[in-house]
Amino acid sequence: MKDTIDMARETKMPYDFVTGEPIYLEKLKAFEALVRADERDRLAKECALLPFGDTAASFAVWIKNGGKP
Repeated sequence: MKDTIDMARETKMPYDFVTGEPIYLEKLKAFEALVRADERDRLAKECALLPFGDTAASFAVWIKNGGKP
């Protein structure tokens, strides 16, 4: 899966000629973190609805916490 930085490079976003990184690298990384957190929340909500009782609820919490107990 592509990350935000790879997609920025593909769009020819302005970049630093010395480092080769997009100029807005810090903001892109923050945006990427928000998107990933949103996806984890969405997936956790879907998993919580699975008909497996406590197992589904535990799995949903694990996903929401980014794979940490």
